[in-house]
Amino acid sequence: MFRRAIIIFSFLLLTTACSLEARIPEPPSTIEALQAPTETQPTAEPAPTVDAEAATFTVQRGTVAAELVLNGRVRFVEVGASFVKSGSIATILVEPGEEVTQGQLLAQLSGADMEDQLLQARADYNQANSAIQQAIAAAQVDVQRAQLGVEAARLQLEDAKRPARPHEITNARALLQQAESRLSTVRNTVSATKNNALEEMNTAVVFLEVAQHRYSDAVLVFETISARTEVGPDLEEARDELREARENLRNAEDRLARARIAYDTALGNEVAAVQNAEAEVMDAQAQLERLLAGPDPIAIAEAERNVRLAEVGVQEASLRLRPDPMLSRAASLAQNQIRNLERELESRQLFAPIAGTVTRIDLTRGGTVLADAPVLIIADATKQEIVTDFTTHRTTLPIGQQVALSFARYPGQQIVGTITGLPTRQRDTFDGQVASQGYTINFSAGDLDLDVGDRVQVRVDLGRAEGVLWLPPAAIDRSEAQAFVILRDRAGERRVDVVLGLESPERIEILSGLAQGDLVVAPNASVTP
Repeated sequence: MFRRAIIIFSFLLLTTACSLEARIPEPPSTIEALQAPTETQPTAEPAPTVDAEAATFTVQRGTVAAELVLNGRVRFVEVGASFVKSGSIATILVEPGEEVTQGQLLAQLSGADMEDQLLQARADYNQANSAIQQAIAAAQVDVQRAQLGVEAARLQLEDAKRPARPHEITNARALLQQAESRLSTVRNTVSATKNNALEEMNTAVVFLEVAQHRYSDAVLVFETISARTEVGPDLEEARDELREARENLRNAEDRLARARIAYDTALGNEVAAVQNAEAEVMDAQAQLERLLAGPDPIAIAEAERNVRLAEVGVQEASLRLRPDPMLSRAASLAQNQIRNLERELESRQLFAPIAGTVTRIDLTRGGTVLADAPVLIIADATKQEIVTDFTTHRTTLPIGQQVALSFARYPGQQIVGTITGLPTRQRDTFDGQVASQGYTINFSAGDLDLDVGDRVQVRVDLGRAEGVLWLPPAAIDRSEAQAFVILRDRAGERRVDVVLGLESPERIEILSGLAQGDLVVAPNASVTP
């Protein structure tokens, strides 16, 4: 009886509230009264069945026409000025309401550190330029040295043309004997070095094998003792022996590695040294043969070639009289750094992007600003745009979306605009005010005479779906990330997640989760777990 009384009392309250709501409708706003909706719902489709006692709705199939309606106002085109670099504000040169010209300096960031860097870059440039001058002076010395080389090559050419003297033949024979003796000595010496290295490597191999066996034994002993006893002297002694064996193993491996390197080096040195000694013998033999054969046409030709090469050396040295490329590059880099730093200092200055009136300044002296963040707004009194009220509608309109505009001053007339800016979230400005706005819309007024502050209604057709399942908004719970309804069937009441589609003030398209004829309980009704 008590439960039935509560149900009857709840029914009377709900009936009374619905009756009052039906008798006292909300008056339409000025903008809503400006223009009637562009589409009508089909009269053949019945309204959703509602059980007043249980506040239920029946899923039906019909048409859902979605339209987003926003309110806005006309304002002068506003352009935000922002620094290209982050930093601390040093000076603010304008005030709100001040008229500015395009390119006018508005504010400056602190740039003391950049000035120090600029001084350093200029010092680097001077240093590089001084190095260039020193390199040119050194090149002049190289030219003189190359000229001496030409003279030496010409003397060698004269010697090549001259027949051999007796003492030169004697000296050549002596040089040949010395070269042959040195070859024999080199062979013996490097061979002994290689053999010693090989012996050391073999010894290192033996030491490594012994160290590996000792390490394996130490590991076995440590594992055996640690498996049958707790911490004690035996275990500590086994651990120390294991550490010592591991260290000996590493030393043996290092010794073998060094021995191998020494052997490879000795082997390479042996080949190189023997080849060099053999080359000296061959050169001495050839020199003696040339002296015995008299002036050699090939040697004469070679001496003449050396003369020409020496003359080319003079030309190359003369070319070095010009700035060295590396030094020139260093000077150029320093000069580029100077220009970059000068541009960097310039980037710390804020200039007016357009001519107009300063409407807002979000700057404080000594405060910090972020790069590309608008900190000063300038209004262009020669151009107009529309900004809508801030909206949290779940559908985000893209840049370039065309919208229908209806102005309160011109009822019945409609023009087309284009979205050029997305809504900005609320934020606190430096003057303590809260700044937020909706979409920014560009439009051409044509013959319409509009003033700043004129109200405008913005309509966007979001789509139309025929023959789809739908429910009224009151039947759907969106308090969580996933929309859901309370479905009532023979088994009782249970939660069902639904996927939503198009939305209008009266209808929401149900893409999945329900079927036509399903009975849905209002979200505020009791739910059986």
